Amino acid sequence: MKLYLPEDITIQTFDDSEAERKNLAQIFPYEANGSKERIKELQAKGAGIYFATNPQQDSLTRGVKFTTRFQYLSLDLDVAKEKENLEMVEISRLRGNLLVTLTGLSLPPYGAMITKNGIQPVWKFSNPRDLPDGDSRLKANFEYKVMVKAVTKVLGQRSEGNSICRVIRFPDSLHLKNSANPFKITYQEISGQECTFEEFNKAYPVVQTENVKSSTT
Repeated sequence: MKLYLPEDITIQTFDDSEAERKNLAQIFPYEANGSKERIKELQAKGAGIYFATNPQQDSLTRGVKFTTRFQYLSLDLDVAKEKENLEMVEISRLRGNLLVTLTGLSLPPYGAMITKNGIQPVWKFSNPRDLPDGDSRLKANFEYKVMVKAVTKVLGQRSEGNSICRVIRFPDSLHLKNSANPFKITYQEISGQECTFEEFNKAYPVVQTENVKSSTT
């Protein structure tokens, strides 16, 4: 896949079913000994596989206070919910419309994960910021939330997450909420172009921040 990933990717898994089995909620580094086999085993048990887009200080933990670099901004845009039970043909149509919208933005995302119920677009910054301490990480997380609010206002759509340490679906993994009909997550390049923070903020001007709250998870 063409999307740049940190050398030490932090993988996080969750139970994809409504059972929310705690033993399937795990955090571990990718490319460590046995990690690929571990992913396969967890998928076989019904876990969804995710990864943190921004590098973490320790691949066994994830959180704002562990985020060492602000290099990506990602969204989680759903066009359908599991409980709506829409036909896959209709979901595909809605997802296609959203992809056209994302592609037509004045500053489109670098690429996106194509998920069962939507799209997870990612902007990659050419001038990433290192976050050496807790104070810089909290400030970056607040800025991240403001930026998410700005771009989703332009899109007219809500993102399911807005933390700098957030995770998105791992490419080529399976969405297993319907175990009888798994959906393969794919990565699709959109613009393939990096941008600066300045270019992003110009394309998506900052909106009112009264409702933007700080978070450390």
